Amino acid sequence: MLLNKNSGQNSQKEFAHDLANFISIFVAPPTVAIIATICFSLWSPIGLGSLSAPFTILLCVLCFAFFPFLAILYFKHKKTVDIYVSQRTARTPFFLIAIASYSAAAIIFSITDTKIMLLLALGSLFVSIIAMGINLFWKVSIHTAGVTGPIFALVFVFGATALPLASIVGLVGWSRIKLKNHTFGQTLAGTLLSLTVGFVLFSTLYC
Repeated sequence: MLLNKNSGQNSQKEFAHDLANFISIFVAPPTVAIIATICFSLWSPIGLGSLSAPFTILLCVLCFAFFPFLAILYFKHKKTVDIYVSQRTARTPFFLIAIASYSAAAIIFSITDTKIMLLLALGSLFVSIIAMGINLFWKVSIHTAGVTGPIFALVFVFGATALPLASIVGLVGWSRIKLKNHTFGQTLAGTLLSLTVGFVLFSTLYC
């Protein structure tokens, strides 16, 4: 009887761990950024400047997801880092790559007057710069920071319709804590960082 109970508990723990791993990999900042990109490209209330929706989506996928994540995949293949870049001291080069990619997107969106995407790029850029500074002495959660920013932007622009997406932040935070990659404080800090940057940007520049 005791053996069956322990076996059941172990199965539940394994399931929870696998679920947390799935969420951390597939409900990650690149995924949420792509979702926000598609929504804004198709239904932006303020338009897309001189860019077409397909080109905007392609550019965002490249700059918000592909280029930043490609470097992680490459060095994971080389077995230099794991998929989450768990070691705090190994994160700075990946921050710099992401910052370069977000900067390129911001420049293009500024030139083409694609304001809604410019704000998304600036949000990612400023959060990455601040998080890189914090990372020098403390491991703030990039997962929660990365999903909070686009979701905040969607809620700010589309209102209550997008509010259920906020539950994603909680799921991602749970997954990072469950996998012991972050503490509750580190996941909360990532969320608050993105909320602060997003609120300042959208409340002052969105129109």
